[in-house]
Amino acid sequence: MRDGNTVELKIEKLAVGGDGLAFPEGKAVFVPGSVPGETVRAFLAERGKTSGDWASAEVEEILEASPDRVEPPCPLYGVCGGCSLQHLSYPRQVREKVEILRDCLSRLGGLSVPEIEDVPSEPYSYRNRMQFHLSPSGRIGLMRRSSSEVVETPACPVADLPIRRWMEAREGRGRAREDLRSYLEGRDRFLVFADGRGGQDGRVFLEGRDGEVGVNVAGHEIRFHVKGFFQSNLRALDILAPSAVVGLSGGRAADLYCGVGLFGSFLRESFEDLVCVEHNPFALEYARTNAGGRAEYHARAVEDWVRTPSARKDFHAVILDPPRAGLAPAVRDWLADRRIPAVSYVSCDPATLARDLKDLTGRGYRIETVRMHDFFPQTGHLETHVRLRGD
Repeated sequence: MRDGNTVELKIEKLAVGGDGLAFPEGKAVFVPGSVPGETVRAFLAERGKTSGDWASAEVEEILEASPDRVEPPCPLYGVCGGCSLQHLSYPRQVREKVEILRDCLSRLGGLSVPEIEDVPSEPYSYRNRMQFHLSPSGRIGLMRRSSSEVVETPACPVADLPIRRWMEAREGRGRAREDLRSYLEGRDRFLVFADGRGGQDGRVFLEGRDGEVGVNVAGHEIRFHVKGFFQSNLRALDILAPSAVVGLSGGRAADLYCGVGLFGSFLRESFEDLVCVEHNPFALEYARTNAGGRAEYHARAVEDWVRTPSARKDFHAVILDPPRAGLAPAVRDWLADRRIPAVSYVSCDPATLARDLKDLTGRGYRIETVRMHDFFPQTGHLETHVRLRGD
């Protein structure tokens, strides 16, 4: 420690979320914008408010740079809160995310996973779904890092090309607000979806102006509402969706947390009966369209459905795609009691995934495969697909 709150740190690894992590005197220090292996001089900006066993720091000087450090292509990087890894080469991003996943499974789940397959994405021009804000001057923007302020954003390198072209066409003071006034209805926040998959000729759908969206995912036509949730990397989804169901077949399958029925649309081809469960009735109506009429639909929380007669039937396979909180205890209990032969678990949070896998493997399930799908390049977020066996 020197100069009061300035300290020299050796970055050891990336933490969940993408910050570099150092351990001076055994205490965790989170350092945004750093790379494992680097030595930096950093200012301690915040300490743990209760235990004091962690701190966050801001890099003042890079004393020893990593060969994997690259120049960020976005002039707003570090100001806009959307990206956190543009300073790191993409191959290194993928390797670090695999290690983040491995660390969570080992440290939080007590699991030893010898092999984690990585499934990269296009590093830029991939994001099909974005939430924008309007600045006080009426320009399109994204949220400032660690702030509720809007950063005016004339372009974005991670946005799919149709969205980038749409943004660039509205650059200029007040232009966006004028264009959007008739259907924003006084709101300064709205969703945009593009079906371009990196091409320039895709259509842009706007919340408030447009309603239903139709996209092709690995040969399946999927429909949903522009303001509803859907994955934001269509090219990565083309890989994940069919791989989540490959090899699954039998009498009855369940698509739990089914959303608009994406996975159900694949399951219906290989099973005699299908059960789709989703707490959002608006999304479930789209599931009826996407997964088809030869299915049973339940508009309720999965933790409530597991107590119904429908859940007491025999299932040959289950797909789980829960929110960030992971599986509720009642759902884990149901899985342990039913011992489903094949379980396909898609997770957006490695910490809750580790907790759930620890519980399930402790009650008879075994892990067959683990894949890290990089749905969100240039950020610390990752998607995981785990195949489990219960027989």
